[in-house]
Amino acid sequence: EAAAQAAWATDQRRPIVECVMRALRAAGIVLPAPLMIERAGLAGRARARKRSADALLAGLSDEKLSKLDALLTVDPRTGRTPLAWARDLPASPKADHVREILDKLRFVRGLGLDPGAAERIHADRLRQLAREGWLAASHMLDRYAPSRRRATLVALLLDLETRLTDAALDMAD
Repeated sequence: EAAAQAAWATDQRRPIVECVMRALRAAGIVLPAPLMIERAGLAGRARARKRSADALLAGLSDEKLSKLDALLTVDPRTGRTPLAWARDLPASPKADHVREILDKLRFVRGLGLDPGAAERIHADRLRQLAREGWLAASHMLDRYAPSRRRATLVALLLDLETRLTDAALDMAD
């Protein structure tokens, strides 16, 4: 449990291991072999990731979960996934690009995700999940376990909504 609490904000080994060692010492337990401490840290990190995913997905209906899964399905008309389309942000300030950004913003908001979900997990964990979502190709995200895939998509979409709003305001300025 100490490892899970330390891993709530980070996946870095050192802070997790230090927290496990402090908890063992506080409980009056002789420190086990380093391999055992490392295993406890890995188990805590996995538990923290699962708790974060559960917190992000809490309250999502089956319909919304299906919408998240559909983001990774290739549209035969365009040859792209809706997620790939939404992540592709135009940079130059043109009237068509403003319209495109607003269409994408409407699409993301139309998924009905609760912006308050971001407050249920540590900000560093949310950034990490969003970064992972930005970097992973759609076909790679589709291979994740359902809970991890959906949590990554929620974090990415919450971040994308912010970026799209900022991009629309920047272009309109």
